[in-house]
Amino acid sequence: MQLQFNMVAEDFHTFGRVKSVAIEYSPLLVESLVGEVGLAGGGDRVPEAPAGQETTFIYDVLASFGTDGQLGFDAIKLNTIAEAEFAKLEIGQPLEEVVPDSVHFADGVLAVYFPSHKVVRADGEEHLRLTFRTALLDFTTHFLGEVLELEGENLPQSIDPGDASAELHSDDIRVFATGTSIEALSEIALASSFLTPNGDRINDELDIAFTLLGVEDIATEIGVYTLTGQRVRALVRGKFNKGFYTVQWDGRDDQGALVPPGIYLLHIKVDADKEASEQFRSVSVAY
Repeated sequence: MQLQFNMVAEDFHTFGRVKSVAIEYSPLLVESLVGEVGLAGGGDRVPEAPAGQETTFIYDVLASFGTDGQLGFDAIKLNTIAEAEFAKLEIGQPLEEVVPDSVHFADGVLAVYFPSHKVVRADGEEHLRLTFRTALLDFTTHFLGEVLELEGENLPQSIDPGDASAELHSDDIRVFATGTSIEALSEIALASSFLTPNGDRINDELDIAFTLLGVEDIATEIGVYTLTGQRVRALVRGKFNKGFYTVQWDGRDDQGALVPPGIYLLHIKVDADKEASEQFRSVSVAY
């Protein structure tokens, strides 16, 4: 094991030093653990998918147990970054579908727990396949994964990229976005084309969903304007990372008063590296 520390100081007379280092380790859950990702239904050696669009992926894991066996695992966590939906879990050789005990998604991580079907052998290999749906938010997405033993005290074991299945051909955990470029402001969707803020809880608020791709800490603005170009409400003004977002407009202006009935323009703008990207949507307000 080798460790390297790089310390940078803005003051010439300031220096840093490492006082102590603590390393935590535990036995391996399996002797070898490799995984690879591909598109549902197979595909090219290098998997590609449109950015910002929900796609079904297959994540194959091959666990190799030593001659003395290992502890095994009964949970898998996958870093998908974007929101992910579980589709299916299969275990065994040949693969057989099993029902996990529970599935959770939080903070960009899809977690599947299956203590009722723990993966453990005295020796040999075991195959696991996780099918899920998610969207790519960047040119390249690494689906980093790890397995865990829920009742044990050992650390999770990371999944290394490699040849885990004869059906997939990527030998990697990376997926690339199709095309040579992606739009920072990818998609805008309105829950409705009209707003009726009468206080009856029917169309009292307008949901505005937008997607940002391949950006970090990008200036983003969303405003409501009259047809003559006068701003009546600033909905969003700040910096955002890649992801899916939803904001609401309640039909009120910046002073909190309901706007007069009529047609208004929603202006969405992001300041990309080379040039600003902006889009407009119209919405009708009626009482």
